[in-house]
Formats: sequence, structure tokens, C-alpha cells
Amino acid sequence: MHMPMPLTRCLVLVAWAACAAVQAAPVTVTAGQPATFNFDLSVAGASPSGTYTDIQLDTGLQPASLDLSLESGFWQAFTGLDGSGTAIDLGSLGPFTLPLLLDDPGLADGLFSARLIMTAGDVVVEPFVTRSVPGEGPQSVGPLQAPEPASLALVGLALLALGAVQRGGGRPA
Repeated sequence: MHMPMPLTRCLVLVAWAACAAVQAAPVTVTAGQPATFNFDLSVAGASPSGTYTDIQLDTGLQPASLDLSLESGFWQAFTGLDGSGTAIDLGSLGPFTLPLLLDDPGLADGLFSARLIMTAGDVVVEPFVTRSVPGEGPQSVGPLQAPEPASLALVGLALLALGAVQRGGGRPA
């Protein structure tokens, strides 16, 4: 006879799954509204954390106006997440923006953030990083994204239900 999974286990699994980090989707960045992307290279692949070499940021840039000459802005990298740590200027946005080489030693641990600051116009970006580890080929990694508000609401409801089940004795008589 197949026994259904207890409600408390189901709720814990739902809460755990909703908290998982997901890869970011394309983001529209407009003038005056910077966008920050966090990268943790150690969680993306099987490679051990450590010194990463040949880190390149591909911006996945798409001009919203179909004319990149109307948009201007610049990229920065930071040695920590969420724009913390030392800032590193990566250069201006232009019509032929190539992947940006992130060769600063402060980024070699694979835990850093990149920020796009638009000064005019707006663009759609979907950045990802290509990195290499000594002895391995290059691998592409997308930025981490915080769980969306709806997922966080589901986690909250699951935890409330879990508390109610535990407080009420678990099962009806």
C-alpha cells in the first residue's frame, strides 16, 4: 500500500524548492536606474572554488531603440556581491561592446557583482560570464537572482501551515 507523504514533509519541500536561486532573465535598464547582477562562479559548475582565470563578462546587450547610438552608460564590477567591495571600471557602453575582460585579482575568487549604469536611453541586457579554471575549458555562468516575491509568499504560507499543523497535533482524530 502506497503511503502519501506527510503534510509537514510536503510543506518543507515546497518551502525549500521556492528558495532555490534561479538564473536571471533579460532586464531592461533605463537611464537613472542602475542594475546590479551577482555572480558566484563556484555554485554554477563542478569546478572547485578558487582562482578563476580568463573571466569575461558578455553583456547580452540589446538596444531598446534598435539604435545603440542613442544609449549611453557604463559597466562596473565589484569584488563583492550587491555592489559591495572595491569598484572596478569596465568601460563605457557602445555600439560594438565586446565581452569585457575581468582580469582584476579581486575577482579571481569567483564571487563578484557587475553593475550597468545607464546615463541616456535604455537597453535590454542578459549578462553572463564565461570563465576558465586551469586545466578545464571555458564554462558560461548566468547571474544569480533572488527569489521572486510570489515564491517568497508561497514559502511564508508553507511555513504558516507547517506551524499550524505542528501546533494542532498534526492530524485530525
